[in-house]
Amino acid sequence: MSLIAILGAFDAGVLWLAIHPQVPPLYRAYYLDHSIDENNFTHQMMKQHPEGASPSDTPDSEL
Repeated sequence: MSLIAILGAFDAGVLWLAIHPQVPPLYRAYYLDHSIDENNFTHQMMKQHPEGASPSDTPDSEL
């Protein structure tokens, strides 16, 4: 009986997390709310993560 209660509580916790995801506002606006278009999303992402900010963006990268 306690195993059923534990599994039920776990399922309820997973359901709560699925319904209320903790994501950044930009992700929420584009993927969940669809309140911004692709061009605006790309522009905002480029402002947050400019080209060359990642080691894989450097000219001598082997990736």
